[in-house]
Amino acid sequence: FLLALALFFRVLQTTFSSQRSMRLTLWLLFGLAVLEACYGLLQALMPNTSVLWATHVKAYLGMARGTWINRNHFAGFMEMMIPLLLGFLLARIDWHGEIKLKTLLQSDRLHRHGLFLIGLVLMALALLFSQSRAGITGLFAGLATFLALLGSGGRRVPAAAWLTVGALACLVIFYGGRIGFDPVLERFLALTPETGRLDYWRDSVAMLADHPLGIGLAAFKPLFPLYNTTAVPGGNIPYYLHNDVLQLFTDTGWIGAPALLGGLLWFMAQSVRKVRRMNPAADPGRFFPAVGALSGMTAMIFHSFFDFNLQMPANAVYFVMLMAIVTVCTNDVAKTAENKPELF
Repeated sequence: FLLALALFFRVLQTTFSSQRSMRLTLWLLFGLAVLEACYGLLQALMPNTSVLWATHVKAYLGMARGTWINRNHFAGFMEMMIPLLLGFLLARIDWHGEIKLKTLLQSDRLHRHGLFLIGLVLMALALLFSQSRAGITGLFAGLATFLALLGSGGRRVPAAAWLTVGALACLVIFYGGRIGFDPVLERFLALTPETGRLDYWRDSVAMLADHPLGIGLAAFKPLFPLYNTTAVPGGNIPYYLHNDVLQLFTDTGWIGAPALLGGLLWFMAQSVRKVRRMNPAADPGRFFPAVGALSGMTAMIFHSFFDFNLQMPANAVYFVMLMAIVTVCTNDVAKTAENKPELF
């Protein structure tokens, strides 16, 4: 599967070299994310709504989870898509020349931007009503990264970007208030001690001490019961550690994990450096999707410290897609055309 992801990344690099292909992919992602958001909101408003045909699954009833069984993984998908598609929205504005608020207000695409913004509102509401604390916090981390990257390199954050993010926040608060934020607030305030996640992390330290070179990929489930000090007879055996970073250490050890994490950090650092050198007015079709994809990756990396999103094939594929978008959009930054490019 990991080899397949690597090959998929290479295929996407080639595919996204065509701006038309990337634009089509982003539209498909937008349509998919809106459908998932609507389905998730339906599940939150009608608690007996199951996940497609999985009627036997009774967990997380009354919470948005789309076609994911686990609400946290649904939140992981949304926190990757929202910054990416926010960047796609901004890329569709004519930024050629001086960036001003009137650029947006005078655009003949204003009504389309408004409909696109409503889609983002639906996604944000679905994420909130998933009641995933790490997912909601991860989205805030992603949006903070988004604004920081827009203002990096000595640039001022465009007024239209502030307007778009502000409108998104206001609409989410308004419609979320109409639905009722009580379940979300109760979830955040429910700080009762839990046996589970923290205990798993503690027990994994003993596993890592016994296997400094790692236990091997896909070996966690059969081996962890030997170290699980909180297990009860007949209880559930965890498939994953609820912490992708820590499980990477238990699986690949003190050699593999630093190498893989170091590679990811190098990729992120190089991408940020390239984004800082880009001119959003000269090439918005590359700049804003790159910022959105990087922000979505940041949100997912943050969430991965508290969950196992990247163990899910769907979310792993979307994460690799974000990496490919960043790579293609930041290629040959120094050669960015000064002429007005085709808009998304």
